[in-house]
Amino acid sequence: MVKEYTLYKAEENIEAYGDNVCISFFTDAQRFVINYAVDEVKAGNFPHVGITAREGLAVLYRKCKEDTKNNCSEPWMPVDLLSRDYHVSVNMSHMIRKTEKYEVLIYGPILAHLIQLSIEADAENYFQAKVPCGNCKKILFLGGGVETYGMGVTSAAMMFSNVIRRHDNVTADRISYNQNDYLNLIHGSLKNIADISVYDAVIIEADSMGQRKEIVNDYLKKVLEQVSPCGHIMIWHSTADADSEKKCIVKNIVKEWTESHENCAYLNLDFIFTEQYKDMCTYSNKFMNDAGNVMLYRSISKEIARYLWNI
Repeated sequence: MVKEYTLYKAEENIEAYGDNVCISFFTDAQRFVINYAVDEVKAGNFPHVGITAREGLAVLYRKCKEDTKNNCSEPWMPVDLLSRDYHVSVNMSHMIRKTEKYEVLIYGPILAHLIQLSIEADAENYFQAKVPCGNCKKILFLGGGVETYGMGVTSAAMMFSNVIRRHDNVTADRISYNQNDYLNLIHGSLKNIADISVYDAVIIEADSMGQRKEIVNDYLKKVLEQVSPCGHIMIWHSTADADSEKKCIVKNIVKEWTESHENCAYLNLDFIFTEQYKDMCTYSNKFMNDAGNVMLYRSISKEIARYLWNI
């Protein structure tokens, strides 16, 4: 007998998941079926974005400890990338033993809206939905433009914000925009957050190739003022040399801010666009690929560890 578990409906869950549709559950099923639906797939040509990131799902899993059903400490491993086939059978028999418990993690698309997702499994199998990052000890806020949005990744699993969330075991709320000018939009979005101080750290992408200098000048300090009650603030950029003037604007604003606020750090991550890494980590002067997002994760994660866990 097959049982269906509804894990996500956009009209019911959008506030809980926000800009980060990430669904998790525990099971011991050797096989399960994913049913999902998307709409509002963004029209246009996006050669730098994988089809899974555009309108599909990324599926990962990790094994649970032997002595408990819902405590997983093993590394995350990929299962599959899905797109356009909205009823997918997933065979786990070659990855896990019979009755072995494991956790499944599913990321939604970034250029479409996930409107519903359910899982079918045999009724006798163990199944338990998981609250998104219910056991996370730290809460982060990430805001930014095209890099934070994920333009350039093959799947949402490779976005640096989701890698941080997965590997550092933190809650990571993300508000990002696939637009040249975005600091003004982040400023507007932050006004809708009732208590910004709940975040242990705020990570803001401060620049992009297309963002106008006046937007950086006018809104970066306003955003800093909005997030100042948080435990720690990280302002970062990773752009090509052509943006040297805007980089100076960012650096000067952050330098002035840090003179009276000790909880702010400035991260210049332009090395990703240097000759040493550019062919491996970027597609152009604007888009980072999966490897570039991993480099972002490694750099930002070190900063998180240093200030939140005193490493």
